[in-house]
Amino acid sequence: MSKWLRAFSQTTTYLGLAMIIAVWTGVFLLANQERERASQDGTQQGSKLTRVFEEYISRVIKGTDSQLLLLRDFYEQNPEHFAFASLADSTTILSDLTIHFSLTGPDGIIRLSSLGPMQSRVDISQLEPFKVHKNSSADRLYISTPVVGQISGKPSIQLTRRLTGPDGSFGGTIGASLDVLQLEKFYSSIDVGQAGVIALVGFDGIIRARSNRTPGATTFIGTPVSQSKMLENYREYPVGSYWSLSNSTGRFEGINRLMSYRVVEGLPMIALVGLAESDVFRHAASQTRRYYQIGFGFTAFVLFVMGFGGARQLRLDAAVATLETSKRSLEQTNSWFDPALKNMAHGLCMFDRNQRLIVCNRRYGELYGLTPQQTMPGTTLRTILEARVAAGRAPADAQRYIEGRLEEVSKSEPSYVVDQLDDGRVYAVSHRPMQEGGWVAIHEDLTDIRTAEKRAEMATRELVAQRHAMDQAVMVSLTDAEARITFVNDMFCQSSGYPAEDVLGANHRIFASGVHSADFFRSLYRRIMSGEVWRGEICNKAKVGSLYWIDTTIVPRFDQDGKLLAYMA
Repeated sequence: MSKWLRAFSQTTTYLGLAMIIAVWTGVFLLANQERERASQDGTQQGSKLTRVFEEYISRVIKGTDSQLLLLRDFYEQNPEHFAFASLADSTTILSDLTIHFSLTGPDGIIRLSSLGPMQSRVDISQLEPFKVHKNSSADRLYISTPVVGQISGKPSIQLTRRLTGPDGSFGGTIGASLDVLQLEKFYSSIDVGQAGVIALVGFDGIIRARSNRTPGATTFIGTPVSQSKMLENYREYPVGSYWSLSNSTGRFEGINRLMSYRVVEGLPMIALVGLAESDVFRHAASQTRRYYQIGFGFTAFVLFVMGFGGARQLRLDAAVATLETSKRSLEQTNSWFDPALKNMAHGLCMFDRNQRLIVCNRRYGELYGLTPQQTMPGTTLRTILEARVAAGRAPADAQRYIEGRLEEVSKSEPSYVVDQLDDGRVYAVSHRPMQEGGWVAIHEDLTDIRTAEKRAEMATRELVAQRHAMDQAVMVSLTDAEARITFVNDMFCQSSGYPAEDVLGANHRIFASGVHSADFFRSLYRRIMSGEVWRGEICNKAKVGSLYWIDTTIVPRFDQDGKLLAYMA
């Protein structure tokens, strides 16, 4: 784990992380701007729709009220001979929204209806459209909450005005019934989205009518929308908007909506339009997904570059470790070479499908002696290759190099090539095509590594030569912890007369000459078992029976726990 951390602790990694942070900061800022723009557009759309809705409601109710005033004038001029039904038909005062007109006496009994003669006695004396005028002398239009008409049997909104007798006393009421279902057809013709809502709400918070695009929408008619921001603010701000969210008590069907409202001029009514949050932010969400895709793509690209650099750094570290173990004489060279490898950066460039440069890092320009003007975005690959040749950073056959590189990138296939430049430098180029066209290339300077490999090869040859020289002058044998011979050199075999296959696996007792006592060998073994080096002369017997003396040095080898592994003589 520690070697991976060291490999990634480099400038490329930190730069990559900084680029990822910058990209995602931009993604989140753009996504936030899209939401703000969508919210503003939704507010403007809601404001326009409430204006249209307010003008329509104002025209319908005020038009109906004008008809009520006209009928009341006719009635009060000649109440005894008032022909209500024929007058209503002749003046064409009925509209698609008006179910019927009715006239109620001071006792609360409906006397006349534009639907025809009354078939039964209908008493509305205890209903609010009648009581509000009976208990007040004010001449004002009353707009009821939605009810089922006692004559028509249809859901309707009652509009009533006070009748005054010749002596100024209360003379009953005259009223009109507006068809709630016909009103909702108009709402449904306005495009507010599948989950949008249009509603007409009184100052008392009671819903008079609303659109019915969602299942169960009609159940809200006649219900209050208490604790709504609209009811809190409409007196001070007749026109406004607010969000009805999950923590709001005034939501319809539990759906988050952008609510826009406008007080109907001259009437105790509020036109309300709600756009579903999903509709308001649909385009913003689509754009945000695109930004995220771009962000993830760029992040993957940067991580690829960081991973490539880390893996390359690991290989460089391994090469340095191998060089350090080759020979002690190379340690000084390694002390210079190792930091150079660890801090070595690589050149990066990206081209589009038209072979034009999109971006490159500074190291790329340094590798090929290019100026910032020669690596401007939009520069063609051919122009850059020609600039490399002019800077002396290309192979000897420049024209073949240019044409070969152009042909290679046109294949849209991964490749890895190593170029020998005219000045002796060695560059490796890893070429990776992109799915949308174009490619990414990593350029690495392998000059120092190739030089180090040659030096290591020379050191290895020198070690082989040294061993050959030792084999000509010194007898060498290796023995394991069980005193079995595991290795002998040629000089050993020549002196003892035994071929190697006869002594490997055997004990040194086969060379016993009988000259030395048992105490001599016990003392020798005690010394080397204690970890000391033994030096002295030993008389051995050759295979042919002759005796020969050798000046011997025995060096024991132990493991980290102090256990004898082997010894060399």
